[in-house]
Amino acid sequence: NEKFEASTCKCVLKLLSHLSKEDQKLLIELDIKNIPIQKISDAMSVSKSTLKVRRYRARQRLKKILMKVCLIGSSEECSNCDCQ
Repeated sequence: NEKFEASTCKCVLKLLSHLSKEDQKLLIELDIKNIPIQKISDAMSVSKSTLKVRRYRARQRLKKILMKVCLIGSSEECSNCDCQ
């Protein structure tokens, strides 16, 4: 959904700071820098499956923060957002 992407992308980098350092690093490396999951799993000595679960959980935590701060999904979507 383009509207969702446009309204949230402004906040994502700033709101990453609300996550643990591990979650931040994982999401930045996998989702922003697009480092291959195999390379990261090798470096961390964990399986790709474990890494995928960690990424999923980190994304869910970030989603909760986005929904709370930016009111994603409500009629006031991003009206209360100071991330810009």
